[in-house]
Amino acid sequence: MKLPHVITHEWLVEHGACEDQRAVFAAEWPDGVVLSEQSLYRAAELGLDLWWFARQYLPAPLLAEYERQVAPLRTEYERQRAPMLWRAVRAALGEEGK
Repeated sequence: MKLPHVITHEWLVEHGACEDQRAVFAAEWPDGVVLSEQSLYRAAELGLDLWWFARQYLPAPLLAEYERQVAPLRTEYERQRAPMLWRAVRAALGEEGK
């Protein structure tokens, strides 16, 4: 299977990307985008779901390796996010400083 070097709105539709993500993509790249390190960084800045993209785009062996490398990063993200969420919950409950 030959992977495309250019991702287009049509490719996103064919692979089931949600409407909100397609709208963000189309606003930035109405004619599609050549895959590059820079375009992936820009996609991340725009809040596009790179995990979704990886699952659609990468062949199984490469996806497995990607998942292996990303797993500890996700764990650390969740570990750091939990206390921040708890502080926000406490503030919402009016329990700040308690």
